[in-house]
This record gives sequence, C-alpha cells and structure tokens, in this order.
Amino acid sequence: MRFVSTRSKSTWSFQDAVLSGWAPDGGMLMPDLLPSFSRQDLQAWSKLTYPDLGLQLFKLMLSDEDFSHCELEEVFGQAFAEFGCDEIVRVHESGLPLKKETTATVHVAELWHGPTLAFKDLGLQVLAKILQKILQQRNQKQIMLVGTSGDTGSAAIESVMGIPELGIVVLYPARDHSGISASQEAQICRRAGSPRVRVIRCEGTSDDLDVPIDNLFHDSTARSKFRLGSLNSVNVVRLLMQVVHLFYSYLQVEPRALKQAVFAIPTGAGGHITAAIIAARMGLPVRAMLACTNDNDLLPKFLQTGIAAKGEVHNTSSPAMDVQVPYNIERILHLATYGDSERVKAWMATFYSTGRFEASPDVMDTLKAMNFWSISTPVPDVKEVALSLHSCCGYLIDPHTCVGMAGLRQFLLTADLGESVENNTPLLCMACAHPAKFPAFIQQVLNLGEAEAGDLLPNPEHRWVHELLDLVAATDNKPLSCDAVFKESERSKWTEKLFGILEGLHSNMSVN
Repeated sequence: MRFVSTRSKSTWSFQDAVLSGWAPDGGMLMPDLLPSFSRQDLQAWSKLTYPDLGLQLFKLMLSDEDFSHCELEEVFGQAFAEFGCDEIVRVHESGLPLKKETTATVHVAELWHGPTLAFKDLGLQVLAKILQKILQQRNQKQIMLVGTSGDTGSAAIESVMGIPELGIVVLYPARDHSGISASQEAQICRRAGSPRVRVIRCEGTSDDLDVPIDNLFHDSTARSKFRLGSLNSVNVVRLLMQVVHLFYSYLQVEPRALKQAVFAIPTGAGGHITAAIIAARMGLPVRAMLACTNDNDLLPKFLQTGIAAKGEVHNTSSPAMDVQVPYNIERILHLATYGDSERVKAWMATFYSTGRFEASPDVMDTLKAMNFWSISTPVPDVKEVALSLHSCCGYLIDPHTCVGMAGLRQFLLTADLGESVENNTPLLCMACAHPAKFPAFIQQVLNLGEAEAGDLLPNPEHRWVHELLDLVAATDNKPLSCDAVFKESERSKWTEKLFGILEGLHSNMSVN
C-alpha cells in the first residue's frame, strides 16, 4: 500500500506518509489501494484479540518493506500495555428508549479504556511507537504540532512522553471560548513545562487555532526546519486504527459476519466516519453509517443540499465536536470521486477561500449509495438521551457518545428502513470518552451533586478513572498553568508566535 494526496497523483511510502501527516501539496494522504476482505476472512478474525486483529490488518495492508512485520509485532505487543481492561475495547450491551414501551438494543463500543480515558488513545499509542521506530532508523527527531478541541491533546502528549525522538506542541481553546471541560484542560496542562512538551492556550475556538497550525504545515520552510508532523486524525495511522476498531467492534457483536450493521459515530473533524467508509469498502458489512454531530452541523447540511458552508462555531455540551470545519471532508470527497484529485483540489481551494463549495450531483449520489447519513442533535435532545439511557439501563455515557446515541435514535425513528432494523440489525455506537471526564454534564443531566454523580460513574476500580478524579481534585478549579497564551487581540500574530515556540523547542531538542 502506498499513500496518495487528495490533491494530486503524487504518492508516498508508508513511512513518509506517517512522518508527513499532511501531504506536501497541502492535501490529505489516503491509501491508494484498499484490500478487500471476504466474509470468511471476517469469521476467521472473530476470535482475535484487539491487538492481534490490529496486527493482522496492518500486516495485510503493509508490505514488510514498508514497515517490517517484526516491528509491527513489537508495536502491537507494547501499545496497549497501559490500558485499563484486558479486552482493550469492551462492547457493552445497552437499551436505547425509542418511543413509549419500545427499546432498541445497542452495542456500545467502549473505546476509552486507555491512559487518558478517550478513544484517541487507541490510535495514538500505536502511532507514537511507529514514529519512534521510524525516527530511530533514520537517526532523526521530530516535532508534532497538534490542535485539540478536547481529548486529542492530552492523548497525544501522553503517547509521546517516553519517546525522546519526539517533541510536541499542543494548542487548545480557552474554556471561556469553548466548551472544553475542566478535566480535559487539567489533563492537557498537567505536562506543561516538560522538556519536550509545549502547551498553548488560545483565546479562540478550535477552528481559530487551526489557522496558525495550517499556515505552518503549508510553509515548506517550517515543515523542513522543524520536521513537523501531526498526531491529529490527519495522520494515516490514526485513520487505519479507526478502521481496526470498527471491524473489531462489529465482530464482537456479529462473529459470523452475516448481518449488516448500523454504525453511529460521533463526529467532529470527520476522521472516524471517513474510516467507516474505508472499512465498508474493505468488506465491513454496513447497513448504514451515521455521522452524528451536535449543533455544528456542516456535514448534515452538506449531505442534504450538496453545499458545504462554514458557519459560526457553537459551544455545546460535547466540546471535542465543536468543529465547523470537519477537515476530513476532503478525504470523504476523495472517496466519493474515486480519487479525482483535480476536483477535490478545486473544491477545497474554493472552501478555504470563500467558506463554501458545492459538490456535483454525481458525488452526492455516490455518498447516498454508500449508505452514508449525517444527523445533527441539539443540546437539549442530547441531554434527554443521557437521562433516558440512565433511567432505562443505569448506564452513563459521556456527552459525545450521547450525540451518537441521539443520532441513532433519530435515525431509527425516521429512516424508512422498516421494523427489521430494530429487531434484526446489529446497532453499534462508538463511545468516545469515559463520563468521568465530564462531571458537570452528568450532574446537570441527572440533577445530582458532585459526590452523588461520582458514585454513579462506571468502572470505579478503573486505574485511569482514579487518576483523573485525583487530578481534577488537585486542581480544585484553580487557573491552570501552560507554556504560552495566545491572546484574541493578537490573532494576526499567532502564526509568528507559534513559529517562535517551535524554534525554541527545536533548539532544546537539538541540544538534548
């Protein structure tokens, strides 16, 4: 497998794609040829552990020349050692109230058992260890530049902490400019001041902080000087790891691979839903894939009208999804045009210059044929789903997963797919984070005090839940220190300031 830019026909090896993050021409990297798996293949994989399935898929996608299979075995043997449950991904069966006296059985894929209690740990732990091996082979160091709207920042920092070849700069939106939770901010800032870590608080939205990051990734001098790389979902390893857990979750529910499933995927930047489209093309049995969004609804409107128009970012109860520019839409267009880079390049140039573009009817027909849906759920409905789910089953989920469950409920109540969907079709919802990361949401939804809400949290014995609760208690809502603050009044200088921070970190890493 080689990787091609969404904006040209140029290709890169796996190693160069991993190190690059973005393609040098500004596009996103995609596999140039997807393997196809049969029902018999899936049945054979159904008894594999999560690490073994990941290893199997990566070996089938990558040649030994791309990345040695012995090294892959080491990566997948080490990446999940610090996870809080033996299964790595645990699938929980829950009821979802639909209407009076009607409940659908939903299989919730708990993807959050890693060190930061977020699904990002799955891909980032693998990615960081792959990067380490590549950099050791090349005798190089690299700086990872990451923007986060919630969970990615802390997961990225934790993944590189023990890797001397990697430095990291993380930008996150200030709490008075976003819906980021106190626990998310505490996790991001806990490593501020570490030798190879720089944490920057930005007085703006997650879309605002993406601007200086994009500027430097598209600056050939900065990319070359600092060997910039990305740990966001732009990185191809993150994308491929999301494919892994979609296959794994499905096989936990349907080991004989006989039935097509409905997948509800909470969606912000769009990496996870892109992985679902890729997995479906590889042979994952899909009845429908739902990109479930909050009030930031560019994708639902795009699928309804064919027009993608950037709007104002809305702060919601699911802050990691408060994104009005789901940049993986570029990959979705690449898939929908079967790699027509000229059309994708033109659309994206229009989008980034004017804030909108209109896709052609054939593209919209292709997306519809993929069984690709997108559903937006407002905050009150998200909270109502959280309350009804707990009342029905005693199961607590985080607000992002609630968006997925709310979108699934809306789909089941309105889609013209017949009663068989409720009765026979496997329903899976990807769970983003542990609810302990959003205590204020839980307290508000259930109308409880802090101590009462804490008593209801799942997995009280979970080592990372204990660590998070202790961390938040230690901060006690005090102002958290970071390495720099980007002021709203100085937004025109953010790119210049970020360059200076990268320069200082690069010099420090060169000395050490």
